[in-house]
Amino acid sequence: MINTHLTPTAASVGWEMEDSDLGRHLALVASVSCRSFDVDATQLAQSALGDSIGANLLLLGHAFQLGLIPLLLESIERAIDLNGVASETNRRAFALGRLSAHDPKLLDELCTGNPAPGLGSEAEISFESFVSRREADLVNYQNAAYAARYRSWVDLALQAEAERGVRSDRFSQAVAKYGYKLMAYKDEYEVARLYSDGGFLERVRAEFEGDVEIRLQLAPPLFARRDQETGRLRKRSVGPWMLWLMAGLAKLKFLRGTPFDIFARLPERRLERRLVAEYETTVKELAQRLTPSNYGLVVQVASLPDKIRGYDRIKLASAETVAVEREALMDRIRRRP
Repeated sequence: MINTHLTPTAASVGWEMEDSDLGRHLALVASVSCRSFDVDATQLAQSALGDSIGANLLLLGHAFQLGLIPLLLESIERAIDLNGVASETNRRAFALGRLSAHDPKLLDELCTGNPAPGLGSEAEISFESFVSRREADLVNYQNAAYAARYRSWVDLALQAEAERGVRSDRFSQAVAKYGYKLMAYKDEYEVARLYSDGGFLERVRAEFEGDVEIRLQLAPPLFARRDQETGRLRKRSVGPWMLWLMAGLAKLKFLRGTPFDIFARLPERRLERRLVAEYETTVKELAQRLTPSNYGLVVQVASLPDKIRGYDRIKLASAETVAVEREALMDRIRRRP
């Protein structure tokens, strides 16, 4: 049983390893297996349950419906109940997995629904939903003004495509995706918010039962030492008391980027703020210069942040490489009639 959702490994994220070819992975499995079954359990769980944590039970249900699990239905459902953790949600995930094997088209209809009259195509609704969710995330990340700045970039890209008669939205899609990536960089305030907003502990309780001891592996840039061989910051193990400290730090997000931000002078933080400002300038210029003939180059430039990977020195190095590539592409756009 294969969950076809591709989850990047640390190596692929940090060093841009080419592991995104799903067909190649499935062909490799097929070459050593007499038969296999695949389903995007992660995406289905996210769509149907609102959380990818149900992917494993969904995958189990899919396998059971195919006759691959030699147990009675009552036995599996009883085991879910006896586990005592999110029993109703896990039962539902298991049932959805069975439906994905029995009638995938029906499950898709249940997950996506039908567009209401007058709301445009499913693709348009999906894109607006994508942007709206990220806009809401940026409100939580910083504030409404910060989110409005992101929305203005997307609107500018959409307007440029409409005015120039381009029958594609790849530029606006790239701006929506990678503009958000640059703006929602994981600094100390954001990491603190994600650990202390309740979601982290909720996922821990859903995954484990009984008394759980939480320990975090952190490398605070202001205090951590660097490994002499790798040059990377050394992580240290800290106890659950750090969650209380993070709750206080998360409330100080309004200091982000101000003269009172104690993290603002870190090289990575300076880079991240610069990348946001540079991308905003680039999007505005791309919108002005966009034509049907240079559209491919415009999309390529808008998508360059995808190549900025990793953390610390790895991120600094990849950003420098991307900057060189961006200038080369922008020069081609500026020279093109």
